[in-house]
Amino acid sequence: MIGVHYEGDHIATGFGNHLARPILREEWREDLSFEEDFKLLEKCMRNLLYRDRSAVNKLQIAKTTEEGLTISQPYSLKTFWNSAAFQNPTVGTVGSW
Repeated sequence: MIGVHYEGDHIATGFGNHLARPILREEWREDLSFEEDFKLLEKCMRNLLYRDRSAVNKLQIAKTTEEGLTISQPYSLKTFWNSAAFQNPTVGTVGSW
């Protein structure tokens, strides 16, 4: 067999598997509306963006239904970088870093 087969309610790869899947496991429900799904996806993507500050914060969301495919225009994810944790992330840490 070539490739990998996944089956599940939600899938993430790379850092998404470590940083977004826990959010999905906790907050995803089968009865979420499109708007709720959208907000949950943005929450996951924001979490990933905060992990990799050099990443681009632009997204496009695709929705597939029986009627067809809809792809949003690119848009910037709203972020907040003024948190004290981002200003001095080593405060209170122990080690040689």
